[in-house]
Amino acid sequence: MFLRDVKVSGVEQSMAQALATKIGGDMMSSGRFEEREVEEVLRRTPVVLGRGKVTVSLMDVVPSIIVDDLYRKCEAFCRENC
Repeated sequence: MFLRDVKVSGVEQSMAQALATKIGGDMMSSGRFEEREVEEVLRRTPVVLGRGKVTVSLMDVVPSIIVDDLYRKCEAFCRENC
């Protein structure tokens, strides 16, 4: 599963775009990067699997190494833009 392939229900936007908008907007508003805030966004983001049979949090299905990479990218973005 790739984020670029996951769509947000009811919106013409990919999951990656929706996350970038939410996380980036939060960082710009607060003026800082917080790992726990990014983690909370991932925990609150539902992913429906098995044609609706199971719903899990995005945090539960994304490998730790990918989450760590997201933290690094968010931190670098905020360093340059916040």
